[in-house]
Amino acid sequence: WSVLTPRPPACLPASGDLQLRVAQLTRLLLFLLHTLPFLCTILLLHRPFPAHSHHGTAHPPSRAQGHNNMKADGGIAFGEALKVNRALTKLDVWGNHFGAVGGKALAEALQTNDTLRELFVGSNQIGPVSGAELGRVLEVNDSLTSLDVWGNDLRNDGCEAFATSLKNNRSVATLCLMGNGIKDKGAKPFLVALKANKNITDLDLSQNAMSAEVFDAIADVVKKY
Repeated sequence: WSVLTPRPPACLPASGDLQLRVAQLTRLLLFLLHTLPFLCTILLLHRPFPAHSHHGTAHPPSRAQGHNNMKADGGIAFGEALKVNRALTKLDVWGNHFGAVGGKALAEALQTNDTLRELFVGSNQIGPVSGAELGRVLEVNDSLTSLDVWGNDLRNDGCEAFATSLKNNRSVATLCLMGNGIKDKGAKPFLVALKANKNITDLDLSQNAMSAEVFDAIADVVKKY
């Protein structure tokens, strides 16, 4: 593993020579985020990742942080750390199977964290209940500018929470809800939310289950405002 600023302790092997168990990894994450208040970029603890992200653009190495299978313990660890760390601005933890428990922990932390700007938490099996809690965070969090929750099975309930919160949110410019099983019922609230929120410049609702009519109507609102 490796960490961006500062370098890992010399006593640990280089990347590829060490396989940390989940429990060890989560303790390490907590230690770093608690004790390094100047750690402003994301942690870089990753397996080899594809050359392109889920939407076809290359991942710069400085923001790659996925697929470590940290599960609920990892989500809880990040949640606890984000409650005290006030320097981290970008975090990419896609594909770690946080589940509902880990997603809930992140949502709770984001209610008080006011420094994180970009969060990539796609493909973590968060589900509609914890997904809705994450969506409601946008009612009180005014620091996040980019939030990516693709492929988390949010469904209608989870998506509606995001739409409702966006009516009052003035910080988020980019929101990705791609591939969450969202139907017309969950997507239609965005038609109202986007008329009240003029800050959204990039909303990704692709690969969901809504009708083409609703999808096109939302796209027209985004273009208009």
